[in-house]
Amino acid sequence: MLTPIVIGLNVLSMFLGYLIGTPFGLSFKNRITISVEVGLHNTALALLIASEKLGVSTMEKPALVYALYSFFVTFVVAWVIIRLRLYRLKKRS
Repeated sequence: MLTPIVIGLNVLSMFLGYLIGTPFGLSFKNRITISVEVGLHNTALALLIASEKLGVSTMEKPALVYALYSFFVTFVVAWVIIRLRLYRLKKRS
């Protein structure tokens, strides 16, 4: 039950990280970097908050599910963004 929720959270946060760089005029590489960093740092942050700050072991379970999927999802989302960018560049030329 948690899997679709944590994957959705990861994908949404990565796309938002990518889109937020656009109005600031960041390059494509910088926006991809922000997207990947958001996807991977959320894992460590979730585990830190659940275990260290809250001290509630039941809160660690969603964080661990998130950690299991975040690396794979981060790779796939970054790959999709890069492929879409390459497709758009080929289409323009």
